[in-house]
Amino acid sequence: LAYALILEVTGLSPWRLEEWLRLRDEVKGQCPGCKILLLVDENADRALAQRVLQAKKDGRIDNFIYASVSPAYLAAVLDSL
Repeated sequence: LAYALILEVTGLSPWRLEEWLRLRDEVKGQCPGCKILLLVDENADRALAQRVLQAKKDGRIDNFIYASVSPAYLAAVLDSL
């Protein structure tokens, strides 16, 4: 079974936040232990980045990552799961 799912969020379908949160619900239903992470470009869409942050605060996702982070940081986040 998968231990993590990373989804890139944009303002365009099918990568919109609402669509990924619906998918998140399906994944958690089938694989409750799978960690859900959202990748968002905080420079291209600050409002979307705030909505992703709120999804984390609300407990809808396990973590989020800004697109501007280094590959080493991304790998470290994944390793910490």
